[in-house]
Amino acid sequence: MKRKLSPKGLAWGGVILLAAGALVVLAVVAVRQGWLAVLLDKDALQGFVARFGVWGPLVFIALQMAQVVVSFIPGNVT
Repeated sequence: MKRKLSPKGLAWGGVILLAAGALVVLAVVAVRQGWLAVLLDKDALQGFVARFGVWGPLVFIALQMAQVVVSFIPGNVT
């Protein structure tokens, strides 16, 4: 018995495929631009947060929250 894909199911499949592709592209750009180096070096992370001035504590809190959700962000640096 064959199941037909509904237009709604096909649309969701496309959305998921586009989101996964966007994440892969973002990861490649992040590695090539050196953005991930900030997450691997304590001094680089301090400099990054310090660049935001008075908003630095909020940026650090956002990084801490992201570290809980995104598994590849190391917790020992933050």
